[in-house]
Amino acid sequence: MAEERRQNELRRKLEKLHHSRQLYETLQAKNHELQMADVQKRRSELLNEIKRKDRRTQHFVKDKQETTNLSRTLAKSSQDTREYIREINENFDQKARKAELASSILVTKPKINVDRRFLQPSLRT
Repeated sequence: MAEERRQNELRRKLEKLHHSRQLYETLQAKNHELQMADVQKRRSELLNEIKRKDRRTQHFVKDKQETTNLSRTLAKSSQDTREYIREINENFDQKARKAELASSILVTKPKINVDRRFLQPSLRT
């Protein structure tokens, strides 16, 4: 009877140990799943953040290239203007003479006296 009681006690301890081990393994498996889900979620968040930063960087690079191209275009335009001014190479006196010549050609004084009375009937319609 003592032997049977000892065997029952041993069996009960083994079952309790087995049950606690199964419980521990189940909890460990659940914790592992939760950790893996958290890791996967964090990985996804990091990838999204990297993509967002990559798009932002590409946008900045594109803006920089556009600004550089605009700057080059303006510099080329300025250089062309300077070259054109150098080619003309007129000083103020030459420009004044040219303007005087143009005005003397364009503005001519009438050779005959014009009387307004003769012009008025032609203006009426």
